[in-house]
Amino acid sequence: MFSKEHGVIVGVVILLDKWLEPHPSDRPYPVAFWIALSVVTIGFLAAWFAVGWAGENDAAAVFYDRGTWGRLAIALPAALRAAVLLIWPASLSVDYNPQVLPARSGISVAAVLGLLVVVGIPALALWCRRRAPAISFGAGIAALSCLPTANLFFPAGVVLAERNLYLAVALPAVFVGWATTWVAARRGLRPAAVAVAIVAIASGWRSFARLPAWRDNRSQLVTLLAEHPESYRAHASAAAVFAGTGDTAAARREYQQADSLFSGDRYLNGANAIFLIGIGDTAAAVPLVDRGKRSRAGERMTLRAEFLLELARGRRTEAAAIADSARRRFAGEQGWYLQFRQ
Repeated sequence: MFSKEHGVIVGVVILLDKWLEPHPSDRPYPVAFWIALSVVTIGFLAAWFAVGWAGENDAAAVFYDRGTWGRLAIALPAALRAAVLLIWPASLSVDYNPQVLPARSGISVAAVLGLLVVVGIPALALWCRRRAPAISFGAGIAALSCLPTANLFFPAGVVLAERNLYLAVALPAVFVGWATTWVAARRGLRPAAVAVAIVAIASGWRSFARLPAWRDNRSQLVTLLAEHPESYRAHASAAAVFAGTGDTAAARREYQQADSLFSGDRYLNGANAIFLIGIGDTAAAVPLVDRGKRSRAGERMTLRAEFLLELARGRRTEAAAIADSARRRFAGEQGWYLQFRQ
């Protein structure tokens, strides 16, 4: 509940509440307030563009090298999936990267339905402002809480995160409350209470049954592999675990599986290349390094892999040049390269 994504919308939620139920004695804010707010907002945006996006940004790998339409081809189906999860959370996942949510590149039925969700929820908030303020507030909360990571206006670090649905659940909760009062008014309080109890018990059981998946990192990974073997991140994580335990054959198999599911993650390409260099297979690492060099995305990991590849080939001068370039481009990289200094 106290995530940064929710923190950034607190002020807007307060304004939403004020917009829905203005007090008769409220006076409009002075012009100076709006001028000051505009100056602060412009200053924040200037700092964000100057600092926040310097170097490489932390977008999810599926958004690497994608334009606006390519990003929306992913974001709109994710919005549809979020809406479905709010209504019927039958297929939850720790990770919604490819191919849990397919890495589409064009128009799809899911994208069209997702667009209806993206347009429909704010429209519902506007339409219900006078007719049903509670529903309008729930719709506004749902839209605002998902907006920072919805990938509609800029790529975020996640495709879809279940934690961002904690506040969005206010919308279906308001509908349940409205339906309960409707049943109570026509059928009596007891049938309404029974219906609410059934929904609460079913939802509580689903939450309780899901808890073991979040017990620790091992449980999280095992659950993800069992429920969503199509997740490339699951196989990449399994590969890292196997590599750490010395099971190189299993690690290699999992890296290959992850790459076959989604080959566009430059960090995964670099990690896989570093693993292969570590076991002496530089020939297999070369295509992965070359793939990473085609894009600026994930360049930090690509440079590391390229550096180790040159060291493995005995080209120390070229390796030193790569290390110098990485240290100049990325703050904090110096310590990693110094461990190879002789």
